[in-house]
Amino acid sequence: FDDDKGMPVVNSVQEKAAGIVLAAGGGTRYGDQLKQIHLWRGEPLIRHVVTAAITAGLDPLVVVTGARSDEVKAAIDDLQVEIAVNSAWEAGQSGSLRKGLEALKVEVGSAVFLLSDQPQVSPTLIQALVDRHSQTLAPIVAPIIAGQRGNPVLFDQDTFTSLEQVTGDAGGRSLFSQYQAEWVEWHDENALLDIDTQADFKEFIRRYPENGQD
Repeated sequence: FDDDKGMPVVNSVQEKAAGIVLAAGGGTRYGDQLKQIHLWRGEPLIRHVVTAAITAGLDPLVVVTGARSDEVKAAIDDLQVEIAVNSAWEAGQSGSLRKGLEALKVEVGSAVFLLSDQPQVSPTLIQALVDRHSQTLAPIVAPIIAGQRGNPVLFDQDTFTSLEQVTGDAGGRSLFSQYQAEWVEWHDENALLDIDTQADFKEFIRRYPENGQD
């Protein structure tokens, strides 16, 4: 399409969208078993998240490990990912943000941050975030689900410096007060589930049975 001066209008910008999977936490509320490698439908939770990111076309894809890093890495060792180890994972999620961004070896237009305790993440949702960013170049693109902010969240490259300055266990939440977010309506409330405790996992299994009959 042309504008009123006859100039072509750009409807979207195609740039690389990286994926950064945050999988460093020790999950102390979950018990002795590390939740990232807890099996669901025959595969570790972290593997479901990574597979969804690959299916959605995120490239490059970085997985940030920390607690029991070797076990988490073994669960995805055959997949095309870059492993970044956050040895200071107990200091909070901000260190994992920095490690993930530092591990990006190529120039990207954005990065989608995914959580390892949301194995139900939809490749379609991930792609919807990337598509909305390509259309708007918004600094942040996130799902809005039943009136709540959901995950994963896409951050434009222009926010990376701000992400690297986050401290403690705040993650990227603080940037929502600094940048204007673009929202993607998503109508599956199950996407809000995350798995922090054994009780959470039981509720997760109730909604997503092991036999695959959702």
